Amino acid sequence: MSVKPFFEDSESSHFDAHGNPAGPGRYEFRRDDGVKILYTLDWMEREEGEAPRLTVVRCSRLADFPSPAHALHSLDGTWVRWLGPVGAD
Repeated sequence: MSVKPFFEDSESSHFDAHGNPAGPGRYEFRRDDGVKILYTLDWMEREEGEAPRLTVVRCSRLADFPSPAHALHSLDGTWVRWLGPVGAD
């Protein structure tokens, strides 16, 4: 079965309009050099009035863990697919 990336599935509730994860869960990410990484994302603790923000809680390759853990915008590549909810390892 082939994997459909987010841009072929605009109705996916797991990705926002920019192709970024929309909520917590396990996601597959493909770096620009083709390396695939599995990220587990969850909501960060936040102060009252702050917007919710996703953070990396687990990563299949420690070298690809963003710093800080919520710096998902610093990752160079494409979010490919949602793999399941948090805790479904």
